[in-house]
Amino acid sequence: MPNPYDLALRERAVTAYERGEGSYAQLAALFDVDHRTLERWVARWRDTQSVAPQPRGGGWPCPIDVTVLRAVVRDGVLCENPAEAGFQKGATALRRRR
Repeated sequence: MPNPYDLALRERAVTAYERGEGSYAQLAALFDVDHRTLERWVARWRDTQSVAPQPRGGGWPCPIDVTVLRAVVRDGVLCENPAEAGFQKGATALRRRR
C-alpha cells in the first residue's frame, strides 16, 4: 500500500474546495490527485474537521511466537525433523501447527 498523501497537501486541497476555487475535477487536477480522493477528504473534513489519514489496518498476525523464537535462538534448539517440534513445512515457510 502506498504512503498517505502529505497532510499539508490535503489541507490545501480541501481549503481550496471549501473556498469555491474550483470543482472537484479542477482542483484534483491542480493538486495531482484523483477527484474521488478529494471528495473523500472533503467528506472527512465535514464530518470530523480533520483531513488526517486514517490509521492503517489489516495485515496478518505473525504465526511465530516471539518468546518461543527467542528461546530457540538462545538455547540453540534445532532438530532434524521439524514435525517433531510441532512445525509443518509449508510452501514458503515453516508454520506452527495449531
